[in-house]
Amino acid sequence: MRGIEGKTTTSMTQQEKVLKALEDAKGAWVSGRYFLRELYLSQYHARIFELQDKGHKIEASEFTDEHGFKSYRLIVEEQPPLFSVEMPSKPFEYESR
Repeated sequence: MRGIEGKTTTSMTQQEKVLKALEDAKGAWVSGRYFLRELYLSQYHARIFELQDKGHKIEASEFTDEHGFKSYRLIVEEQPPLFSVEMPSKPFEYESR
């Protein structure tokens, strides 16, 4: 299985695995249980804090699931367009000579 920049998921760092899972969720919540049971990351909390220290905006849910796990999601701020085109209020009129 391929992950970030062509790395296999087995060669990805724990931070990369956490970030990829959050990015793949596209803003949806990812349970801490997923990090533990599927990605085998017992210290996923530490990886999330490290990613936050690097500037990633990761939100933790206020509540836990029935197993006591919080969920997390990556907050992606929409980038402004590279340029914007303002449409004129009326059509351009050519002057005849």
